[in-house]
Order: sequence, then structure tokens, then C-alpha cells
Amino acid sequence: MITDPNKTEFTLNNSQTNKKLLFYIGPFVLLLSIPYLVFWNDNILENIKDILIAKVYITLPVIIAGIIIHELLHGMVWAVFVKGGIKSIKFGFSKNNFTPYCHCKVPIKLKYYICGGIMPALILGILPMIISWFNGNTAMFLFGVVFCLAAGSDILICLMLRRINPDIFIQDFHDKPGCYIVEDAKDTKG
Repeated sequence: MITDPNKTEFTLNNSQTNKKLLFYIGPFVLLLSIPYLVFWNDNILENIKDILIAKVYITLPVIIAGIIIHELLHGMVWAVFVKGGIKSIKFGFSKNNFTPYCHCKVPIKLKYYICGGIMPALILGILPMIISWFNGNTAMFLFGVVFCLAAGSDILICLMLRRINPDIFIQDFHDKPGCYIVEDAKDTKG
């Protein structure tokens, strides 16, 4: 976090991200995994091997689709709460780190930024893991694990912002995970 007289920046560097992912997200994913592992542990290693190796022609497209949906979920939630709607949202692909991104081009209230920030973790990560507790579907369980981990930096940014007034406006970065506080913004619906 960098502070200057005009703005406060909330972002993570790579070393912070890796350490915090292990500390916060790892135990969370492990905790969500326990019910599945307790009730559906028969042949789990065989199922995982089958999914990852034998069905790669299915697994790879599903993962790619999940990555695209992850970014769309950010954008759809943010678009509801900003002036200009979807026109205020930019989707793209970073050539620097070879990842897709979603960027809110206008200031948004923190509470709405956080809603959009955690939505992929909820829909693509936590929900499939919980459903797998009841149906024993190993593919769904693994999908949830992968997308909980994929949403790790989003979750970490939201955790960093948890003690800030939820009605304050922030501006999303277009080139890195995080945002900065905008003191005088009034450019949203909410």
C-alpha cells in the first residue's frame, strides 16, 4: 500500500500475494474441501487422475471458459452500479502477464467494488465446492478448488479494503490488481 497526499493505493506485489495466498486462501480452500473429502474419498485420486489426464480435451476448454466467466462476473456486477453501465467496463488481455482482465473505468463505491470483486469466487469457486459435497462430483469439486484459488488475489484485495468506509469511492487499476481511493468522485449510480 502506497500513500501520497492525493490518493491511497491498495495493491499487492508478487511476494506479498504468494505469502498471503498461502496464509488466507489456502486454509479457506482446505476447510471447504473437508466435507467433500470426508464423504466422497473413495477413488478420489483415480477420479482426479482421470479428469486431469484422460479428459484433458474436456478439462482445458472448461478451465478456459471459467476464466472468461470469471472476468465477465466482475464486469456484470460492476456494470449494475456505475454510471454508463457496461460501457464503463473494459475487458481485455494483458500481454505482460498473459491473463485476461476486467477493469471498471469510472470510480465506484467500495461496497460495489467488493461485490464485483468476490462474485467469481462465490459463483465459480465456493458454490461448485458446496454442491460437490452433496453430489460427490469430483470434476465439480476440482473446478471449485481451481476457481477459489484463481480468485485469490481478488479476495486479498477485498480483505485489504475491509476496514474502509464502504461508501467511499475507489478507482480500479487497469494494469494491476487493486485500486486507489478517490476522494472527490461522484460518478456512479449508487
